Amino acid sequence: MGINLQRLKGKVLGLFFKFLLCFSFGLTAFPLMASWDSSFIEGLNAHGTNATIDFAYGARLYNAPQNGQLPASTVNEQVKSCFPNNMNAKNCKASSSIAAIPKDRLAFSQCTSASVQKIGPTWSEPSVTVAQGEYGDIELDGGSDRTLTFNTENGIYKMKSLKASVGKLVLSSGQYWIETLSIKHGVVLEFPPTGTVTFFIKNDYRHQDLNLVNDSERFIIYTYGDFVLNGSAKLNAYVFAEGDATISGSAQLDGALTASKIKLEGNSWVNFDNKVSNITTVPNCTINIPQAEFHIQYGKSTVSGSGSTYVTFDAAFP
Repeated sequence: MGINLQRLKGKVLGLFFKFLLCFSFGLTAFPLMASWDSSFIEGLNAHGTNATIDFAYGARLYNAPQNGQLPASTVNEQVKSCFPNNMNAKNCKASSSIAAIPKDRLAFSQCTSASVQKIGPTWSEPSVTVAQGEYGDIELDGGSDRTLTFNTENGIYKMKSLKASVGKLVLSSGQYWIETLSIKHGVVLEFPPTGTVTFFIKNDYRHQDLNLVNDSERFIIYTYGDFVLNGSAKLNAYVFAEGDATISGSAQLDGALTASKIKLEGNSWVNFDNKVSNITTVPNCTINIPQAEFHIQYGKSTVSGSGSTYVTFDAAFP
């Protein structure tokens, strides 16, 4: 049986180029592992030099550790405030360790949007979609019929500000790098059916009473400033504040909270939803542009009877 050397050479060349492509881009093909275990050890965690947790008289931590020890240098309470699962109340107290800032933290300065583009629904265009990319100010305003939809699955969004005062805000899975964030009570917040939504917020952030995601580990709020959960608000999320955090009034948090100094006011409470191992977010603000498909063809030259030369290509190498 004869061997088509020209065809064989083309296949070998194609395999060689495929190897080079895999070698060049292979490192990005394997997802990095998330590292949040040392940040969300218990339902309440303190970090840094302050590392303090304060409980008001009626404030509570549910699904607390059985020994009542929390990652903090100082814990202040007026009555027993730690409630282990299916157990009587315990005194909350400081442990010998504190929480840590995530190892793969990115400085927000690396992720600032350079765009000045303003975008949002208008009277003539009440519904607007936003693909991943860099933006200036994004605003949802003007009436309950307005809709703003982020539509890139697992996208990277960078913006100067996101302000929503009325209407419907539809989120896609992905990472949102926002300098200033404001979502007012009454805005309809819609989460994607799968995937994780992560807010990285440069400035202080106050969370209002908004729609809830079903699984707290699918909503991550990371603020480089202070965090406040508004009185009477409910939130399912894992929240990390590099500054201080306050759970106001009768607010309720399902998930976990970490901050430099934590205050639980009034009758507020936190329920530790111990699913930190399910968090998949690895901080990333690099917006990847899809690569064009690369095909290699091979062929052979032929001299016709008239003396002209032409090249016949076989099918593209798959």
